[in-house]
Amino acid sequence: MPTARFRPADRVVTARDYARVRRRGRRLASRNFAISLAPRDEATPDLERGGEGHPSKTRLGMAVSRKVGNAVVRNRVKRAIREWFRHSRDVVAERSDLVVVARRGARDLDPAGIGLELTTLLEKDRARSRGKEQSA
Repeated sequence: MPTARFRPADRVVTARDYARVRRRGRRLASRNFAISLAPRDEATPDLERGGEGHPSKTRLGMAVSRKVGNAVVRNRVKRAIREWFRHSRDVVAERSDLVVVARRGARDLDPAGIGLELTTLLEKDRARSRGKEQSA
């Protein structure tokens, strides 16, 4: 069972990784969030990500601009996204990087609403992916 902690190894931190996810990833969008989802770069060894056999297989990056609100509001949105990620890793494809961009409307959602919207968005993408695989 994966840990519910949000370790440094669970984070997309470098500009190079953000750019790679934005460039190569699938884009998903809802009213309040835009998500880019890309397979994790195989060139990055697990030793840099918390050691061999580290339980984290996915990483999360966030972008919450000042358009969302002041620092208090932005931090509240980021805490809710991290909370969702810690408890919903099974929704995200294993060994992938996920970048969540919060839009202005995210400030009006409670943490449960943020989690529900992100989960719904990824489940729709998963269903769409399964549909493409079956038709091929």
